[in-house]
Amino acid sequence: MKKILIATDFSEASYNAASYGTDMALAIGADIVLLHVFQLPVPSSEVSIALSAEDIREEAEEMIAELKEKMEHKTLGKINVTTAVTMGAYFDELTTACERIKPYTVVIGARAKLQPGVLCLAAMPFIQ
Repeated sequence: MKKILIATDFSEASYNAASYGTDMALAIGADIVLLHVFQLPVPSSEVSIALSAEDIREEAEEMIAELKEKMEHKTLGKINVTTAVTMGAYFDELTTACERIKPYTVVIGARAKLQPGVLCLAAMPFIQ
């Protein structure tokens, strides 16, 4: 069975990419794997906010479960959707996920960190 890996950072751009990936999955009969990668925030002032990895993971798990539910509703349950939340460096974790699941394609939509309002949307075949 073909799989489409959809990476999300829960931004509007990534929700649009998830919708695009869902439509693609329906068109080709592929399963979907939703992936969110998070990093611990680095304190930028003398006042640190105590956020644990577990707190961040729990929030991400809730958000990815909501996105999964929306995708299952959109596809009327025709597509199998699984999720993964992991901590680490984004591209390292994305590469690891690709090596593990060997997706047909990867769909990424993310907010640009340097230029607000810039949409990054990519769909690419996974090449080993």
